Amino acid sequence: MAAVIVEVGFISNPKEEKLLKTNKFRENAAQALFEAIKYYIENTPDNGV
Repeated sequence: MAAVIVEVGFISNPKEEKLLKTNKFRENAAQALFEAIKYYIENTPDNGV
């Protein structure tokens, strides 16, 4: 089974902190993660695990 850690920004970076506070940025990040996971599931052969 695959595993991943995702960091879409850092609150210690003022520009990224500002982005992280916006709904649009968080929605875009969530959508991108969803699409990536969906792509992985659809394109990775099932190994029976």
